[in-house]
Amino acid sequence: MRVLLAEDHEELAETVARVLRREGMAVDVALDGEEALLRAGVNDYDVVLLDRDLPGVHGDQVCRELAVAGATSRILMLTAAAAIQDRVDGLGLGADDYLPKPFAMAELIARIRALGRRGGTPLPAELVAGDLRLDPARRVAVRGGERLRVEASLAPARTVGDGDLAGRLIANLLDNALRYNIPGGLIEVSTSTHATEVMVRVGNTGPAVPASEVSELFQPFRRLGNKRTRHDDSHGLGLSIVSAIATAHHAAVKASARPGGGIDIEVRFPAVPAATERAR
Repeated sequence: MRVLLAEDHEELAETVARVLRREGMAVDVALDGEEALLRAGVNDYDVVLLDRDLPGVHGDQVCRELAVAGATSRILMLTAAAAIQDRVDGLGLGADDYLPKPFAMAELIARIRALGRRGGTPLPAELVAGDLRLDPARRVAVRGGERLRVEASLAPARTVGDGDLAGRLIANLLDNALRYNIPGGLIEVSTSTHATEVMVRVGNTGPAVPASEVSELFQPFRRLGNKRTRHDDSHGLGLSIVSAIATAHHAAVKASARPGGGIDIEVRFPAVPAATERAR
């Protein structure tokens, strides 16, 4: 599920975004009304979390413009005003739901998921591809009847670039780690900062990869054993897209075969300069 969070309180926005991402949602943050409208105009969001008291373009105006534009996103309005008339006014502007501040994160998550079920074509309860089964609600992946294990070590890391493309890069790495794994296997995900670099690493316990073929994994429509995928199989582009996005961000990509099977893929982005960090 893709969510736009429009909230001018930066610390609150970062906290809410972090929690929602842990729940498996893709979250973009806008700190004012103008940025919210710009993002909503170029991206398709399932749900928009809209602070009513945004600076610049007021939240009420953002809600009106989204409704007039025929946006399919469901709008959940957030505000410190808790009077019934405030709620009525907010819903009258085109909002689909209304949640007063302060709110419980569990309730916010439940309302977002409820709104997501109302919009667009609902996803099936379980996604199936071959012997891989994904349960989005419980965030469980099963390969060959055995649950895959995920170990994550995620440290805050800042880099410069296109957030949507960076998200696509990470999604493709995770997709590859899921698809080419063994029953009961392991997926490891980590982020870290090293001096001038930000590193994202995704590894798995998939089939053994000959060292001579590791570099070919980033070529379009290439799989193990020097065999090409069918050209109507879009997943054959997954790691080549990773390579292209990394190149566009001046990032280095390195893949290495694990002795017991599977691969580790590291992407090293340029880190935000220390002086820039201090100025934030």
